[in-house]
Amino acid sequence: MKRKIQKTKNIRRAILLAVSVLSAAILPSGNCLRVSAEEPTTFYLRYVCTTCLWDEDAKDNHGNPTFEGHDSSHTYQWRRQIGTWDDNVEGREPYYLNEGDDRVKDGDIVVVLPNLPITEGFEEEEDGYALKRVKQATDQTVISINAHLSNLTINRSSAFLSTGGVDECHVLGDSYASISGNVTNAYVYDAADCTFNNNVTNLRLYNSKGRLDDANSNQKWLPNVTVGGTVDYASVSDVGGLCDEYWKFASGTFSFNEKKGLETYSGNYSTSGSTPSTVSRGTAASQNASQSDYDDVPKTGESNLIMWLAVSMTAVSILCVMGCLMVRRNRNR
Repeated sequence: MKRKIQKTKNIRRAILLAVSVLSAAILPSGNCLRVSAEEPTTFYLRYVCTTCLWDEDAKDNHGNPTFEGHDSSHTYQWRRQIGTWDDNVEGREPYYLNEGDDRVKDGDIVVVLPNLPITEGFEEEEDGYALKRVKQATDQTVISINAHLSNLTINRSSAFLSTGGVDECHVLGDSYASISGNVTNAYVYDAADCTFNNNVTNLRLYNSKGRLDDANSNQKWLPNVTVGGTVDYASVSDVGGLCDEYWKFASGTFSFNEKKGLETYSGNYSTSGSTPSTVSRGTAASQNASQSDYDDVPKTGESNLIMWLAVSMTAVSILCVMGCLMVRRNRNR
């Protein structure tokens, strides 16, 4: 009797070992059985006109705010929404980015939507330079984000942000931004004004309006960018492709002017080095980026469902076959 019990235990152990070995053989190292990471949440920020949101006189026949005719007498405030942006919803104050169960976590995404333009005070052209911007309602209050973001996009907005770091940062044309926290890949477009207060690994500047080598073109809208930390790599591109490359800027020396170009003393950077590979799925946002574009931001913690099903079915099949063999063997005895 004891021998039979011992043999049964040995057979069970052999079955478990066989299943373990087969699973390890089938699963590649990158698809081990594990709990998938939580997918990132997208948070939207916008400096809105709360006068139009709350004033019944500023709403249409359906009770929706018209957001027309903003002026300096209106009240503007930052608001935060999650997942999508709805102009008819008030949203919450930005300090809720760091409070509550729905606060920003490492790996999440933040999108700053365009500031609402106001109808008074259009800027004129300066020195014949073709640059005209709509006056926007602005607020230089620093918004704190106590997390390391996978993606930060500032879309034609004025924003001052303090972060725990950013993997992919996009500052679209006509934005005015100050960003604290180390940034891995930064993309700055056209007539944006941007200050990175810490280190930037890869910094790419774009003119999406024309060619920089065209003497007759007035579409030379490059950004104004300064960096308070180091820059490992920087490049300047236009619609024709890559124009200039630079490497290894000393801390606090990077300065690029939209009209004059790179203003950093030559002794504080190098003109030779290896060009980093383009980031695969964290691609630079287009100048005409819309809210729907951010649905393509790569998610974290994705699992291979087909592989899971294959392994599960294989394991179950092995258990069934081995179980039948055990029953048949016991009956023969």
